[in-house]
Amino acid sequence: MSINIALIPLALAMRVVMGEKGFEDFVRKNEDVRYTKFKSLKDIERMVQRSGYDFVEQWGMLKTHFKTRDYFIWEIREGYVCAVFSVYDNLSDINGFIRAIEQVAGTKCFYDSVDEINANSQYKAQAQPQRASQPQRSSQPQRASQPQRVAQPPITQQVFQTKFTDKNLLIKALASIGLNCVEKNGEITCSSDNYTLIFTNKNNIYEFKIIGNVSNKEAYQKYKDIDTRYAKEVQQEVIQNVKQKVAKSPTMKLEQEEVLEDNSVLLTITI
Repeated sequence: MSINIALIPLALAMRVVMGEKGFEDFVRKNEDVRYTKFKSLKDIERMVQRSGYDFVEQWGMLKTHFKTRDYFIWEIREGYVCAVFSVYDNLSDINGFIRAIEQVAGTKCFYDSVDEINANSQYKAQAQPQRASQPQRSSQPQRASQPQRVAQPPITQQVFQTKFTDKNLLIKALASIGLNCVEKNGEITCSSDNYTLIFTNKNNIYEFKIIGNVSNKEAYQKYKDIDTRYAKEVQQEVIQNVKQKVAKSPTMKLEQEEVLEDNSVLLTITI
């Protein structure tokens, strides 16, 4: 017989291996997630490219740039493709992107939650008008109740608590995104043109500090880039450990290894 083992989706690697809290809580608080009605990344990729935006893979994540160097990422959550913006993103950039997509699609594509998607689908199926007591949701993605975001001024230092615990995996993750590191006295230091990254081991968990002429948004994006790559390294280590155990077992055989659309890895093992 054969069994399938879905191992550590990229977005869940740290949660599964290292716990539920910490870095993920921080990330969630700084996200502006917009759900789409699409369930396949291929469907949204075609829509994005037809709207004049890119759709590229880098460091194990799928990202789209605004008409600037800034970007957001794509994930599948609760079965739907989501655009994961940052709270530091310029709201006009977000609205311009959403308008472009919905103009090409000819319909509303972005929602604040899965419940809103389901409610919208149910109303269409029943062909019922919206109740007058409910505020009409504008087809424009602009949120009147949300204050206009203002670009953050440069900062001198930003500190983040992480769930990074493995020194070797952290160094590999940093090297994979082009950062050369120096390790000394429990600290890992990486320098770039306009900032310095410092990882300090405190009680076997690394604290992340970024110092330099970078905005809050840039610091957050750099942190998330490193976390994504670190999660990928954790994922690969877990996969290799399982494959080694299978190879040593006289009763098991690895039949297939497949990377799924959400970046999880599916192993089919015959026993």
